[in-house]
Amino acid sequence: MRAVLDASVLVKLVLNEPGSEAVRALVNEAVVQGARLSTIELALAESLNAVWKQAVLLNEIPLHEAQRAAADLLAIYKHLYVVPCATVAERAFTIAVQEKIPIYDALYIAAAIVENAVLFTADGQLARLAQKYARVKHVHRWGEAVGSSLDRHHSGG
Repeated sequence: MRAVLDASVLVKLVLNEPGSEAVRALVNEAVVQGARLSTIELALAESLNAVWKQAVLLNEIPLHEAQRAAADLLAIYKHLYVVPCATVAERAFTIAVQEKIPIYDALYIAAAIVENAVLFTADGQLARLAQKYARVKHVHRWGEAVGSSLDRHHSGG
């Protein structure tokens, strides 16, 4: 099994926020099953930006917690297979144009397609749209993981 982790999942791995425990359980289950975990190269910057925003702009977390989260993100990122954006850019652009979504979101969908992977996300809008193209596991804010079975194949497009 393969899984593509988006930035919303990566952030929930390193911060304690609604859905974090469910994300950790989902990722742990995938690891136990021997899954290859991957993400797009842009995910590190996107995740670090989300942590920075919570600490610096919104004052939702103390700076020392943000620094720890940033270090944890770097450690996790080093263990992921990183899909170069250039390898999925053409497909992502087509999806972004067809669906009228940001290229950032389309890159995760395209990576899931190319990797024949389940997309792990905590972004409800992305989860709903991505199901048209790939298998998806969506972790709701309240912690419930729903979506495609980890074992089921999808013939997305």
